Amino acid sequence: MVLVTTLTVIGLLRKATGLLHATLVRLHAEYSALQAITVLMLDSCVTAGAKIRCGSTIRLEHVNTRRNLHSHDFSSPLSNGRYAEVSGFGVAGDGDSGDSWIVECENAQQCQATDKDCHSTGVPSWGRDELVRLRHVVSGKYLRTDHAVRFDQSNCPRCPIVGQQEVNAGQSLDDATLWFAGEGIYMGGGSE
Repeated sequence: MVLVTTLTVIGLLRKATGLLHATLVRLHAEYSALQAITVLMLDSCVTAGAKIRCGSTIRLEHVNTRRNLHSHDFSSPLSNGRYAEVSGFGVAGDGDSGDSWIVECENAQQCQATDKDCHSTGVPSWGRDELVRLRHVVSGKYLRTDHAVRFDQSNCPRCPIVGQQEVNAGQSLDDATLWFAGEGIYMGGGSE
């Protein structure tokens, strides 16, 4: 599954600390390989291909590097202390509690007509193109990005991520913390 905002996809790039820093790049027709994210369910008794229920705890693994989307108590490079850093950590699903995120669905109050399981369980699923917020289990901060935290020649001279937006984690609930699953491989059929 690939997490995207309306204009961007998640990518990871190695930074000086040795961790992979999470960034966003604009979607272009010539962008040859999407930086795919695999969702790893952490809740017990979940089988491969199961729907992601609102309120589930998940890990997001970057397909190319096999690193988990991770946050910790360090300031992000571009936010001057306003937001926490988000990076790539661990390998092949292994990591620590800093890799865990809770799915908070915008439609969590109601079952969608296409979510037949919701009508029997009362717990909605995260469906394709439906808005969610991802809350970090340890810090309670939300995965976010906005145009104010973009890498440019003044803060990252001659580096390969000029023009990309920083991904970070913050306390406020606003449009910068909304995400949806767009392009990707969906298991279980339908649009869910």
